[in-house]
Amino acid sequence: MEFTKRKNKDKSKTISILMILCMLVGILTPTKVSALSSATIHEGDTITYTQYGTIWYGSGSAGYTNLKNTDLKDGLGVRNMYCMQPHLPSPNGTGGGTITITTIRGSDNTATDVWNSIRNTLYYSPTYEGYKNNAQGIKSSGYYTGDFKADSAIAHLAVSYAYDGFNDDCAGWGGHKVKDDTDPAIWAKAKALANAMKAHSGKYNDAVPDKFKCIYTRVPACQDMVVGYVTPSGTVKIQKTSTNPSITSGNNCYSFEGAKFDVYDGSTKVATLTAKADGSTDPVVLEEGTYKIIESVAPKGYSNLDGNGKPISKTVTLSPNDNKIVTFEDQPSTDPVNIVLNKIDKETGKTVPQGNGTLAGAIYKMEYFTNYEASGTAEATWYFKTNSKGRILFNNDSNFLADRSSPLYLVDGAPQCPLGSVLITEVTAPEGYTVNSKPQIVKITEDGRDTPIVNTYVTFDSEETPIRGGVEVQKVTKGTMKEHPLGSATLKGTSFEIKNVSENSVRVDGKDYAPNEVVKTITVEGEDGIAKTDSNTLPYGKYTIKEISVGEGYKLTETDARTFKIENDGDYFKYDLSKPFANEVKRGDVKFVKVKDGSLMRMANVPFKITSKTTGESHIIVTDINGQASTSSKWALHSNNTNAGKTADDGIWFGDDGHGNIAKVEDQRGALPYDTYILDELPCKTNEGCELIKGLEFRISHDEETSIERGYVDLGTITNDLLPPTLKTTATDS
Repeated sequence: MEFTKRKNKDKSKTISILMILCMLVGILTPTKVSALSSATIHEGDTITYTQYGTIWYGSGSAGYTNLKNTDLKDGLGVRNMYCMQPHLPSPNGTGGGTITITTIRGSDNTATDVWNSIRNTLYYSPTYEGYKNNAQGIKSSGYYTGDFKADSAIAHLAVSYAYDGFNDDCAGWGGHKVKDDTDPAIWAKAKALANAMKAHSGKYNDAVPDKFKCIYTRVPACQDMVVGYVTPSGTVKIQKTSTNPSITSGNNCYSFEGAKFDVYDGSTKVATLTAKADGSTDPVVLEEGTYKIIESVAPKGYSNLDGNGKPISKTVTLSPNDNKIVTFEDQPSTDPVNIVLNKIDKETGKTVPQGNGTLAGAIYKMEYFTNYEASGTAEATWYFKTNSKGRILFNNDSNFLADRSSPLYLVDGAPQCPLGSVLITEVTAPEGYTVNSKPQIVKITEDGRDTPIVNTYVTFDSEETPIRGGVEVQKVTKGTMKEHPLGSATLKGTSFEIKNVSENSVRVDGKDYAPNEVVKTITVEGEDGIAKTDSNTLPYGKYTIKEISVGEGYKLTETDARTFKIENDGDYFKYDLSKPFANEVKRGDVKFVKVKDGSLMRMANVPFKITSKTTGESHIIVTDINGQASTSSKWALHSNNTNAGKTADDGIWFGDDGHGNIAKVEDQRGALPYDTYILDELPCKTNEGCELIKGLEFRISHDEETSIERGYVDLGTITNDLLPPTLKTTATDS
């Protein structure tokens, strides 16, 4: 249906009526006059409008409207202005003029159905974007006819119907009802349109952009008018960056994703933007003006605080059609670390080494990973060495940072460790200790605060196990330099004391011993002459060992302390047969006088056999012209025809250990080692007719050198009983 100006048979009446309508139906007369100077419109500004023409939608005094136009310089061009009170006059009649803005309503202040319907109807009405672009299929929805004038009339009637509270009896001019003077089909479409547009959600409502506003003008006793307006706008988006990309680039412990930015217009928050993984946000459309943007939520691994401990904020000013990118540069959270580790002695739990060891000079490999599992390939590798206190400090000092290291990460010139994990492995032990091969993983995480400096690196104690070894001593008999004793002497029971002469205390068998304290006593337990500790008794250090007691039958002749060092883990320092502890066996002598029974006549050249009861070694001694005999070297040198046993001048020397070893003859010592001996008289011409002495025992228990009285056994006078007379008979033939 095409709508045009209605023709009246009474031409003069028509002219009069039109003049009256031009005065009564139209646009409100403004209360103040000021030209709109830019596309930015505020309440109180004035709008200049022009007359489009009269549009008929029915018959009678309420069957038409005087349509107005305006251009608000917002990019929409010339658009319709609609009156909303057909029963009130228009002070400006059919002419143009200016009008004052009372209220600007947007999606945030159209909570009532009335204003929601009016705003949405404007957007989908002729000359507006929704209508021109047939948004949501509005032209084919049944609400419009497709004719510009008719559809403009429908929009006019729809906003009037809504403004009157969706009243079917909406008042028209001259006391008429609008519906009585309006084509029923048009009135039905207008009501249907208004009712469809009042919904606060749905396809029509949701397609109306936020920047589309409804300008409402009101002057008492005159028509209220509405016109649509697109607020001049621009876009703002955020781009996050790192202040130190060398730390964060490719590091999974840092991510821009999830950072949030609140946009404020004054004290009102108008938008919240969320960063994606690349640090960018989607743009937000904002009206021209000045806004404050606050980073309200820091992304993973970063701090959103400024130097004053407040969230980082920036101000941006938008002009119409501006598209601005605001950069927020965040400082990645890092840990100054300070002390990487403390070395301690595993056994004592102290930061003081044992013995001659040191906690300085240990080298640790510290591998940094950009994850919390210390997996994959290390991003950086550093080698640190401990100082004299067993500490490693995280800095560039050459006293700590060893060769082959990657550069340290620096923040404001100071070494920092980024978030992630470090795998710490000892590669070189300090002197006196074994390598602690157990790796340590330390995680550097955010500590729940947004400060750029975190303190989540936990300094750990690296336990060092000291090198431990033992000492083994070989006891031998001086003379043979073998581990077999002479006579009935024994090496068992020989004891040695071990003294700590290291710089520091040592722990032995669970107890700490200061320098110059005896740490342990060891004893020869078997016939092999060996005394020893366990192979892990003594920590790395310097010690002395000294013989303090001897086995039965020996003299304490090794009185000097010997020095040794424990330097290799699990090894013995051995005083073997090449450098043994040798002791002299106690040695003495025996003497006696041989006489005839009865006459006591001295008996010369009588041989006697002396036999060791332990080893069976035996030698012959012969009495001299005075019947005297002695094994002493002062009587006859041991070295003179040793053990020839022919004359009184032949020397005597016992030195067979029973294992094929013969002790060297020493004239200054006694001939007989510590033992029990048996003296047997041997037959000779001198003792014919005498009962021979057999099995006479004596014992050498003291050393002649130390106790001349007790070491020289005097058997006194040995006599022989004469054999009883015997009767000799000769048998003959009878």
